Amino acid sequence: MWKEVKKFLKNKVFDSLDFLRRKLANILAEFTQADIASITGFDFILDALSVAGL
Repeated sequence: MWKEVKKFLKNKVFDSLDFLRRKLANILAEFTQADIASITGFDFILDALSVAGL
């Protein structure tokens, strides 16, 4: 997930941590459910969540 988010943040300097947090929240809000599934839906992750009962 970080690799995808980093595309929007690389080579940027933020005036404050609060501004970075707001920017990150905006970036994450733009991801669709399909985007999240394609980034995190690897079999080993899904298997681990299943074993953990999540």
